[in-house]
Amino acid sequence: MPQKGGTMIELNASAQTKVTDYAQRQLNLLLYEKGKSFVQAALLLHVHSKNKPISEYVVLHIFCQGTEIILKALLLLKDDRHYRPLLKKKRDFGHNLEKLSIEVVTQYGLNPISPELLKELQALNSLFSNHFLRYGSLLDAFNPNIVASDLVMKRVLAAIRLTNFYLFNSSNTP
Repeated sequence: MPQKGGTMIELNASAQTKVTDYAQRQLNLLLYEKGKSFVQAALLLHVHSKNKPISEYVVLHIFCQGTEIILKALLLLKDDRHYRPLLKKKRDFGHNLEKLSIEVVTQYGLNPISPELLKELQALNSLFSNHFLRYGSLLDAFNPNIVASDLVMKRVLAAIRLTNFYLFNSSNTP
């Protein structure tokens, strides 16, 4: 994890340790990678569970969880000191994909979310933030394909590719 010349912790006069800004950035990059892994796991499960419709709820849950982690990592990479306390409070962001997405779009100066994408995101967010994708509910009796997710999935995958470019292949950093 540490790169050449990066200090991970500092020790002050009272023998207390503090994670350096460099180390915190590395931890935030690892959080981003963890989110990507959740998204990748969801895509693998999606491909391998075509004949098991109930598995699609698990796919959607894992995908949303990965998306949440990626969005939080991006906010932390933008301004760790500002966002770390906010991300710990359920009332500020919690598991709300819509709030997190809008905040990332705003902070990174991206184009606003289209109405079609926002509608799909709101539907997924409602299911995810209320834990309907994770726990059993009446929803399980219905075909999971009624939950639109194509736009969100395509946009998240495109965002991952773009983010990877900026984080790992360029001098541009958030």
